Amino acid sequence: MTTIGKSLTGYQQITQWRARQRELNQSSLETQNALFGNILGAGTSQVSGLMDITVQRVQTRLKAEQNAKIAAMQKQIADLKL
Repeated sequence: MTTIGKSLTGYQQITQWRARQRELNQSSLETQNALFGNILGAGTSQVSGLMDITVQRVQTRLKAEQNAKIAAMQKQIADLKL
């Protein structure tokens, strides 16, 4: 491998170019992974938030139904005592 003055040989140039391409590819993949992670995280947070709201609504409805049944039973017991 001969060099002209301080310039690189063709092989060295290709080797450096390939190394630089690998670095850029790795950097691009890391950026994409971070971006997709953020997007997925936001979607997951939204779904989780909706699930929390849904669970709260179901709990509220079940408590209301339970309280209504208890009130009806208490009324029946009170009517029997009369």
